[in-house]
Amino acid sequence: MHPVERGKRDIDIIINDKTKNTVLEDKIELESASIRSEVKWTNFERLTLDIYEVGNEYADDSYNKKRIAKGRKLLKTLIYVWDGKKYIRHNTEPIAAH
Repeated sequence: MHPVERGKRDIDIIINDKTKNTVLEDKIELESASIRSEVKWTNFERLTLDIYEVGNEYADDSYNKKRIAKGRKLLKTLIYVWDGKKYIRHNTEPIAAH
């Protein structure tokens, strides 16, 4: 199997508490090369997840080579808020233009 330039990525987001209860469960679909994420969780009530596209160093195509040279690109920001029992998606920043 060869690495793909870009493609559909299904992302499952799950957070369990220390007793293994699921407190956040979400799914999104993105069109991208490889992805990475960064979580910002500065207080209990609000959680932010930034999803970035990064180049795939193992793919031998111009798109991935350019993405590696330019660095990561923010694709989506997901914001979750605590509703007393679990985190729910509050707001979503739009996917960046390709």
